[in-house]
Amino acid sequence: RMVETSYENSYKPAIELFIRFVDDYEGDPVRINNLKPDHIRHYQKHYQAIPKGTYSTEYTIPRLIRLKGPTKAPKTILLNYANVSTFLSWIAAKGFPINTNLLHVLKKGTDVRLNEKQRKQRKPFTDDDLVKLFNSEDYVSKGKFKTSAMYWSGLISLFSGARMSEILQLEKHDIQDVDGIWAFKFDDIDYQTTDSRKHVKKDGSRRLVPIHQQLLKLGFLDYVATRKNRLFPDEERNDKGKFDSFQKRHTTYRKKVSVVPSHSMELKDFHSFRHTVRTRLTELRTTGHVSQRFDEGIIDAIVGHASKDRSVGQTTYNHSQYMKAKKKALDRLEYDSVDFGKIISWEKCEFARKAVRRAVRKNLK
Repeated sequence: RMVETSYENSYKPAIELFIRFVDDYEGDPVRINNLKPDHIRHYQKHYQAIPKGTYSTEYTIPRLIRLKGPTKAPKTILLNYANVSTFLSWIAAKGFPINTNLLHVLKKGTDVRLNEKQRKQRKPFTDDDLVKLFNSEDYVSKGKFKTSAMYWSGLISLFSGARMSEILQLEKHDIQDVDGIWAFKFDDIDYQTTDSRKHVKKDGSRRLVPIHQQLLKLGFLDYVATRKNRLFPDEERNDKGKFDSFQKRHTTYRKKVSVVPSHSMELKDFHSFRHTVRTRLTELRTTGHVSQRFDEGIIDAIVGHASKDRSVGQTTYNHSQYMKAKKKALDRLEYDSVDFGKIISWEKCEFARKAVRRAVRKNLK
């Protein structure tokens, strides 16, 4: 399902255009074993020059090369190069007769550089940021949110390091009791799913993460009990499978509570929750009593990063021990600056979107 969405919207256009450039250079279709560095250079040289906003399928390659206009963003160019590189790697992995040095030509010939805006560094949230986010009037007095995800998603990420998409695609059966520990199951290999576009970023992103005690105190399991399938059904994907509407809505909320970058080269967005969790756990892992300490692999297992330490941990612990080790680490994750006791119960909140609002009212009756 993930492959279908990504291929149709990203890989397919990039690959088809690359093949057209190769055929144009040669004058005839080219067999895989005859692909040469000159073909790559021809593609690179002219792809960069195609004006921004041009639909390449509407023009022949000679016509595309002659077009004039504003150049595409460096990020767009590099993404297409990456897609072509993935395509060539896939060919080699399948055992087709291809010159693997072509990959080096593609990377070496890339003289595109990200502009200043795209070189921004994402930062974790500060204590002051967290107070603004979770002790705002929306959370402690108004209790009005457009969707239930606007209430829960930030809290879930703050105590798990989960990505936005991982949270928004959660389903009721993804909340599991694993050896007596309630956990999130982040996985796209799911025969029970009702979401045809459910996916995780990488293989290492498939994981079980204990649900933090603070989320349990806020009644998360009671909320889960009101759902039938997806936990956040009001959040819709765009045609590329992204939750862009939620992303824009959360950006608006952060600006509203003044959680913004401190300078032009700093970036703070929903992903900053992951950085916050990773930073805090890294600071905690070697402190406190010896029995409280944990290794880097446990952090990787929580946030969904592949690493050698994580692999060692998975072979060292049995399944039950590994969950307990992750819970032990997460139990130390506290945010003293935030008064979670002031946060209004989700049951008393007003969610404007219909799907969750109806379920809440029915449950309260």
